This record gives sequence, structure tokens and C-alpha cells, in this order.
Amino acid sequence: MRAGCSFQLSNNEVHIWTMPTEAPDAVVAQFERVLSADEAKRAARFRFSHLRDSFVITHGVLRHLLGRYLSLDPARLCFSYGDKGKPAVTSAGNLQFNLTHSGGIAAVAVTTGCQLGIDVEHIRPVEE
Repeated sequence: MRAGCSFQLSNNEVHIWTMPTEAPDAVVAQFERVLSADEAKRAARFRFSHLRDSFVITHGVLRHLLGRYLSLDPARLCFSYGDKGKPAVTSAGNLQFNLTHSGGIAAVAVTTGCQLGIDVEHIRPVEE
């Protein structure tokens, strides 16, 4: 995260953060330290290390971002999950977020007061 970035949201404002989903092992380890036990178990189930690392990075960065918006320790954030699996931060007030990833990039959208979604898609050739 860049120095000087604002973690305050005004009404009708959406912040969008992007990140690569690949990083050196030391960076992955740093993000792994803030994951919940459940997230660590989910990460361990990936067969391929690049997919596991991508999961760790995206969820670790998400925790750091949300922690900054909520002035909370990223490792102490608790998530609840809706009927369709959409996560929400427990006791986050009206803070809303959405996470997406594809093809080596991830994006997080954050706002207050309304649901939102974000999607990225790796463009690849499709055979006819």
C-alpha cells in the first residue's frame, strides 16, 4: 500500500485497489501470518503452489486493506458468509467490499452503505 493513501470513504465513493497475485516467498509468508485458521486451512488445500500463493496474497492484502479502513489489526478481522458464500466483516458497520482475481491480478472494491461487486477477467484466445 502506498504511503499517503486515504482509508476514509465519503458518501457515494468507491475505492478500487489492484494487486498482482504473485510475489516472492517472503511476501507470501508475511501475508500468511494474518490469515485466520480457516483461511490457512483453505490455502493448504490447493494442489499447486502458485494457486495457494495467490489465495494467501489476495486474502492477506484484503485483510490489510479492511484493517486500515476499520482501524483494526488485520489478523483479528472476523468474517461471516452469506447464503451464496459472499464474505462480510463481522461488526464492520456499513463498510462493504468485494474481491475478484483472474490471470495474475486481483482487485478489491470498498465502499459504505451499499452492496457492490467488481470483476476482472483474464482475456485469452478462445478456439472456435
